[in-house]
Amino acid sequence: MSLIQLIGNPEKFDQKVVEVTDFLVIEHQPRHAAQATLWLHEEDARNLLPNGISVIPSESMLREGGKNK
Repeated sequence: MSLIQLIGNPEKFDQKVVEVTDFLVIEHQPRHAAQATLWLHEEDARNLLPNGISVIPSESMLREGGKNK
């Protein structure tokens, strides 16, 4: 599923665990919890376009963060 599908039909996914494939950025800051943002495209993240959403990263996401393939 893409972020567009999630945004377009949020009621369909209310209270459900979902998996999306887009571009995730995890920022680690000293003395603060990691912040994660899901963007439609890598270019959107680089240009800080207003089409990203904040997510609560799981432990797995934090372990895998920064390992781009």
